[in-house]
Amino acid sequence: MDFHPTQVAGDGPGADAEEEVWEAMKNALGTEHAGVAYYRYPVVDKAGGQFDREPDIVLLHEDCGLLVIEVKGYQIQHIERIEGQTWHLTGISQDYATPYSQARDQGFFIRGWFQREPDLRKDGKVVIPANFTVALPNITRDEWEDAGFADIPSSPRVITADDLSPQSLRRHLLEEPGDTEDVTPETIETAAAVLSGVQVISGNRTPPPPDPTTKGELYETLLSGLKRFDQSQETIGAEIPPGPQRIRGIAGSGKTILMAKRAAHLHAKDPDADVVLTYFTKSLSEELTDLTRHFHYQMTSAEPDMDSLQVIHGWGGKTVGEGIYFNVAQAAGVDPLTVHDTQEFRGGPIETLEECCRRLVQDNDIEPIYDAILVDEGQDFGKWFYRMCYEALREPEVGQRRLYWAYDEAQTLGDLEVPTAREVFGEDDDGNPVVDLSGSYSNGIQKSRIMRRSYRSPRENIMLAHAFGMGIQRDDGPLDAAITNQDTWRAIGYEVDGDFVSNDDTTLWRPDEYSPHPLQNKTEAKPTIRFEGFEDQDAEIEFVVKQIRRDLEERDLDPRDIMVVPLRNPGNATERFGSDIADALREHDIEPNLVWETEGGVFKQSGKVTISQVTRAKGNEAAQVYVVGADWVGDETSFVPLFARRNRAFVSLTRARAWCTVTGREGTAVAEELDGLVDEITGEQEFTFPGEYITASSDDSSEDHSLDDFDLLSGNNWDG
Repeated sequence: MDFHPTQVAGDGPGADAEEEVWEAMKNALGTEHAGVAYYRYPVVDKAGGQFDREPDIVLLHEDCGLLVIEVKGYQIQHIERIEGQTWHLTGISQDYATPYSQARDQGFFIRGWFQREPDLRKDGKVVIPANFTVALPNITRDEWEDAGFADIPSSPRVITADDLSPQSLRRHLLEEPGDTEDVTPETIETAAAVLSGVQVISGNRTPPPPDPTTKGELYETLLSGLKRFDQSQETIGAEIPPGPQRIRGIAGSGKTILMAKRAAHLHAKDPDADVVLTYFTKSLSEELTDLTRHFHYQMTSAEPDMDSLQVIHGWGGKTVGEGIYFNVAQAAGVDPLTVHDTQEFRGGPIETLEECCRRLVQDNDIEPIYDAILVDEGQDFGKWFYRMCYEALREPEVGQRRLYWAYDEAQTLGDLEVPTAREVFGEDDDGNPVVDLSGSYSNGIQKSRIMRRSYRSPRENIMLAHAFGMGIQRDDGPLDAAITNQDTWRAIGYEVDGDFVSNDDTTLWRPDEYSPHPLQNKTEAKPTIRFEGFEDQDAEIEFVVKQIRRDLEERDLDPRDIMVVPLRNPGNATERFGSDIADALREHDIEPNLVWETEGGVFKQSGKVTISQVTRAKGNEAAQVYVVGADWVGDETSFVPLFARRNRAFVSLTRARAWCTVTGREGTAVAEELDGLVDEITGEQEFTFPGEYITASSDDSSEDHSLDDFDLLSGNNWDG
């Protein structure tokens, strides 16, 4: 049984009663039972108007189906009489309540989602029964019966104080009326997936091909199934911490989806609150907006108010509209700096925004204008951006500013200067950290979360991206930022055979548990990674175009499902390379979408193959990705530092949802490195960290590197 407290309990007898019943349920059912339970499940019927608040407790279990529990902290003297569904009250702020009908309306609203799922219907009807009850932890069974309420025909089944022992409560919960004959563990698993909100990300599904063989058919099976959140994702997506929370996760772990879901939840819970979800990569705008709207509609059956729930860029500008920096500066009475105003600043867009935020925070009083700020792509923002956000938040209670940020553990195009919360947010006058991410809030909501599973790419793709990105088998040794301790590798989903202390080789691999990609164990889908070397660029382009033609004509892929990422010095060199590929595609009547030429940077266009720079590709994905010009990673004449070139390769490799083909100049050190890694990873499902470099990195530094060092695997975010 999975238990998901979506928020911290409030104050007062009502909140105390809810928490008492919730804790009793956890003790009664425990982890040995199959199912899921929520405290304050995020659903409000805004469109129908049948109920205006979330259910207190929702339980899904094989023995009782769906059970909604409305908890009341009343004492017996507070209930004057019960007439039909209405309870007349005295001695408290409420005059009347309809607890049972509210639980019933909430339950039928939720059960309506099950009707949309084919696996939960039989003969057109939902197989999971819906039950409803009222919990009264401050009233005993004798008090209830002595008052005559048990004899009233309309009186609901109630859970009283006497029923909160584990055995009694378990019997009461699991003996609810309703036909559960067709409810199986598989049924409960599917229903739990629906409750988690996955219908939003699963979309309109069609039955998958029965015997998929082509890439197009295999990719269709990947898209057609009901997607499911794992327990970690479900917990993070459902909870609303009262104060700051950091979410760290490997690329493809679902952070963007969960941030959108939380933003929608916050707005559904309090439509008048000023909630903002922000990002850095411009092309993410449409995806984040759509996800947020869809999640909100599922929770409420109503469209969100996009004035109160904003999805805006971190900076703002002509092409992206308003942004957080822009809004906070205006609220402080300061003219926001534009790109034109910052031409004398050193660095790329990330560093420039950071300097704008530093000046704003240090020179002005920041006006609190938001109730919650959610930051996606957190690795692309610096400490002054975070300090600006923190000061721009209203604080209902000390230490309870709702700033949530998610960042990729090993994917930074910018430089999060200081990884610790103390250094990012600073200290107060007593030397204590302004933001403390240790421990958890009440109800067990953790202040920092780590997500180890990667869903976007097959295991081989992720392993190649990490090994090549860190230069683990580079001739001159791994980069200084390479991870050199067991705990950090395990934090991003690897198993480790080696201690990183002796000079013995260390072997690393990803178990299925942390790489549950549907295609990675299918023989028909192999290989998911490959490297090909060529004498010159013309031969390389000819090969890539030939493969794309086969993808379209023989392998049944849609043009929109193919992405080409040319690796060259950012700017003109990248665009020239991409244009050469585009010209070659046009010669074969294949239309390209050169992202940098489209208005607003539209990433995918119907009927066109996407060609994109790394910075635009970041945050997007495709079934088949071609990373072209990998030899540039070893170009010592490039003005882009080595660690930034490697980072760009890492980002490119992790764009593939299924297949990734890497090409480059043959006979180079990079080609030999890629050849060796691909052979080892596809053959042995593992890669080796050479022991000779364990205690001495390529610059002779003996420091033990951790994930926070690898967060610095970045450089200036040059355009391109």
